[in-house]
Amino acid sequence: MKKQDKRKAPAEAPSKGMSIDAILERLADLKDVALFLQKPRDDPDITESRVTACEAATDIFTALQDEGIKDPEQVRDLIHDYNALAEQYQSLHQKYEVEDKPVRLGNTFICPACNRQIRQLYAAHCWSCGKRLGWGR
Repeated sequence: MKKQDKRKAPAEAPSKGMSIDAILERLADLKDVALFLQKPRDDPDITESRVTACEAATDIFTALQDEGIKDPEQVRDLIHDYNALAEQYQSLHQKYEVEDKPVRLGNTFICPACNRQIRQLYAAHCWSCGKRLGWGR
């Protein structure tokens, strides 16, 4: 009985994506074909919506190209970076701009974010973590 080779077949090399220039050329071709193939009995609204979609996609890709984007992988990276920055902005906004009321413990007040004592009564921000404080005055 022969031993079976348990190694996996090598994965295919990822295909090189189309460049932004190639995508723009294809969109222009699609737009021209949509206009050319329109028959008198076809609904002009459908053809017009297809042409509008091609023009909108062309505008998006042109704007990306103007920013130095050359291929779809760079578009994915740009979107990933944007989402990470948006998430970071949201957390910073929540911490430094959205007020939370300090917790009162006897004669002292505690920061709602870091649970440390607030040194100065009615301070705008916690001295320890920077959380914006709302005293409800």
